[in-house]
Amino acid sequence: MGASDPEALGAMRISMGWNTTPEDIDRFCAAWEKMHARIRDRIAA
Repeated sequence: MGASDPEALGAMRISMGWNTTPEDIDRFCAAWEKMHARIRDRIAA
């Protein structure tokens, strides 16, 4: 996709299809918020 190796290592690709619902997106966002907080806390430690 044209990203450098360091960019690719820190990237996350998210795909949605025609049948993705708003509820699917809400569940993903909630899960991502939890994961992001855990990662942020580990980096800060």
